[in-house]
Amino acid sequence: MQPIVHKDKLNNELAVGDFVVYPNRNSLVFGRVMKLNSKMVGVYPVLEKRYGDRNSNRYPRDLVRLDPADMTWYLLKNPT
Repeated sequence: MQPIVHKDKLNNELAVGDFVVYPNRNSLVFGRVMKLNSKMVGVYPVLEKRYGDRNSNRYPRDLVRLDPADMTWYLLKNPT
């Protein structure tokens, strides 16, 4: 069986543990890739801890991978 390879909106390869941004209703959600399924990517929201914010499956074309340094900078600049 071949390994699962998914690419984001900018054609970057996704891996488990990558930080990503994805749309949810009218906003963007910062998340982390938890699982690579055959057609979708399992992501978990990193910052938002509201009811209903659980692991969800998203299409890879709806995700944009973030550099870990950019995610760290965002967390330092915008404490929650």
